[in-house]
Amino acid sequence: VLPTAQLQVIAGAGHVPMKSHQHTFNQMLLTGLASTSTFPSNANVLAREQHSENSSKRIGKCYQESQQYFSGHYDQLIIE
Repeated sequence: VLPTAQLQVIAGAGHVPMKSHQHTFNQMLLTGLASTSTFPSNANVLAREQHSENSSKRIGKCYQESQQYFSGHYDQLIIE
């Protein structure tokens, strides 16, 4: 839904990093939200599409499942 969304991994964090690592999580969230206002969203989408070396057309989907693991490069991850 957010065209500039990025995956950020917090080392040592479990399933609820916003509770176990509040400061780190909030800093990453605020930085990500602030960066969305500095670039037009269509420019970020175009930049992501042009990144071809590690790009993938794969879409990972997880619908109310536990113990689901994804590895490698994905264009999208849909988790509900």
